[in-house]
Amino acid sequence: MSSELGADLARRLDGESKPGQLIGLDLARPPYRLRRMRFVKADLRHPNASDVVRRLQPEVIVHLALRVSSAAENRRLAHELNVIGTMNLLAGARSASRIVVKSSTAVYANGQQMPSLLREEDAGRLPPPGPGGRDLLEVESLLADHYLANPGLTITVLRLGHRLGSRRSRSSPLAQYLDLPRPPTVPGFDPCLQLLGEEDAVEALRRAAVADHAGTYNVTGHGVMLLSRLLQLAGRSPAPLLPPVGGRFLQAQAYRAITGRVPHEYLLELVTSGQVAASTRLLNEFGWVPPRSSKEVATDFFALPAQLAPTG
Repeated sequence: MSSELGADLARRLDGESKPGQLIGLDLARPPYRLRRMRFVKADLRHPNASDVVRRLQPEVIVHLALRVSSAAENRRLAHELNVIGTMNLLAGARSASRIVVKSSTAVYANGQQMPSLLREEDAGRLPPPGPGGRDLLEVESLLADHYLANPGLTITVLRLGHRLGSRRSRSSPLAQYLDLPRPPTVPGFDPCLQLLGEEDAVEALRRAAVADHAGTYNVTGHGVMLLSRLLQLAGRSPAPLLPPVGGRFLQAQAYRAITGRVPHEYLLELVTSGQVAASTRLLNEFGWVPPRSSKEVATDFFALPAQLAPTG
């Protein structure tokens, strides 16, 4: 619950009138105190985490610890958090009637062999571009097995798209990319992007936490935005220096040489291939989709009046 997303979700749930206690399980406390929240310090990677969860007897579990790691992170530790941590959580979740899991559209491969509009069933058609996406697919497989063993359980998986939050927050790979003096791009290629606002991501998780919506859902901002438009809003001039051929390894090496930073695997896929995913299933089941378009999310992020945002 120490992450911004987890803390914001806890605060929103804490403000609701429904009875019940909130329990935050993490290694660090959330940045603020909540009226109905009890904090429990635990490491999901440790085998005793399942005992901790079992003793707490939660009715609803919202699992937010999954992450798409960057090349600079320790892959073994990231895998332990994603896969082993989820296994330990599920082992202790005997009392739960509903489990909500934050996944990512990083589970999808990109490229000419994939559809231009990605739907939930397209995951697994080709391997995701990096180990983080493969971790998430493995976690989703674990959840499917857990459901087969517990058929009365509601499991909701939300595959969140690329998020842009407060202008004050620079933790996301995309925000850090936009802060570069000259963000690297592929010459002659202008990928389509979808952007999801942090508040909309929190609302999707809240809706999944308070009602049964079994299944897997893409959660993305509607509409698309070209990378060139996003860089224009950021006031950045692109550096079209990433090789258009040669694979992700050469592109990653070029990115590092240009910026001095190791590129996040999911970010590199975004700025070299783009990604557009459909939220139709979310609309049909939840009766709701993120209200802000990709363009509106970008405009809000850069704190520009809507009338000054570029058209298109």
